[in-house]
Amino acid sequence: MFITLNDWKGIVVDIDAIPEEWDSKWELLPEIGKKKILLCGINKERLKKIKSNGEALLISEETPFEPLLFYHKAYAHILELLGSKSAQTVVITGSRGALKQAQNCGISSIFYCKEEEIPAELITMLPDHIAQSWEDIEKIIGQECAGYLAERRVQRYANQQKDQDTLMRTIQTELEIDETHTCPLIAAGRYFSQNDPRAYGHQLSKRVLLHKWEDTAQTEIFTEIYREIIKSAAWESIDAITRIPPKDSRQFDRFAEITKAIAADTSAEDLSDSLICVKKYGSQRTLNRAEREANVQGAFEMKKRVDGKQIVLLDDILTSGSTAQEAAKQLYVAGAKKVTVVVLAIKQDINRFLEDALQPIRCRKCGGEMQLRINRTTQEAFFGCRELYNKEAPCTYIESYQKGLERRNLDAGFFHEQEDRYLF
Repeated sequence: MFITLNDWKGIVVDIDAIPEEWDSKWELLPEIGKKKILLCGINKERLKKIKSNGEALLISEETPFEPLLFYHKAYAHILELLGSKSAQTVVITGSRGALKQAQNCGISSIFYCKEEEIPAELITMLPDHIAQSWEDIEKIIGQECAGYLAERRVQRYANQQKDQDTLMRTIQTELEIDETHTCPLIAAGRYFSQNDPRAYGHQLSKRVLLHKWEDTAQTEIFTEIYREIIKSAAWESIDAITRIPPKDSRQFDRFAEITKAIAADTSAEDLSDSLICVKKYGSQRTLNRAEREANVQGAFEMKKRVDGKQIVLLDDILTSGSTAQEAAKQLYVAGAKKVTVVVLAIKQDINRFLEDALQPIRCRKCGGEMQLRINRTTQEAFFGCRELYNKEAPCTYIESYQKGLERRNLDAGFFHEQEDRYLF
């Protein structure tokens, strides 16, 4: 699934939402003999033309991409044609509705977006991959593109593996600060909250939580990720760097070492001591967007002038953006020329459709739920029984991260109402 690069066996193409000039190129993919490619859409003439030029391609006039109430049934039929499971299948589309349907079925996604900047309505339902051109499609299918930078990096970090020749992507969009200011936003991955089924096995989400819980062991990998983000972006200059300040001056500042390191790398001024929190605002967790904005209003203060400076503002998770907006506003009030917000991940909308399909794997020894854990010494991720640290009756069964994901993908599926079996 989306959690790791899979050996996709089936590719579903939504022809109605991608460029027509791609139609003659699908059969030329090097993977054509290894993967089945199914093209579907409502444009029958276009499908007929594609079929006449590509004998190795599968064509279906039945499409799951229309606004159907029972699109799960259409996907079940599509997967039968491909002979693959959801975890072995990827959908290529440029339609927001089709993307959401694929995500609701636990199917990997490649979203076509011509512009480099992601539309604002997509940032809370990000696809697994973003393609801006046919060349991007070739790289993704050929596994030359590893997805989002932060998600890939945390998976490879513990094993000290390198992705030297693999493309990794960041997400770029804008935040509105007030009537006269906007902020470029650069993110390096997705964050799934604990009650989202996709959080299970997602290393970046787990490590961000550990970092919030004052696990300083995550500082090293996060510093490296921020370095890569900043290195990959096109900057006029970086004059100063800071972060969202902790709510209380006595609270652990989990960004202190990170901002110090990035400031040294870029020869920029570290403004962490100057941007402070002056209001103890409550938890944002259960608040809607308007409530979040009101909650943090007036929470920050910039103690010195930064006239004409270009500033990088760091945070770990962007949810509504209200906290970053309020902090950036204070930097602009203090004279900043430009503020760029850089985050590890953007919080994704919770997907309730996958609660039945994506069940936790079970311990082979006691039958209990297996949980994603991080070894504090090696920083390697693994799955361990939830009773692993039970002092009275511990269960010491563990599995490697990769093996656990493979087990979960194998078991993933949803119940088809007409057939008493799991299709996926």
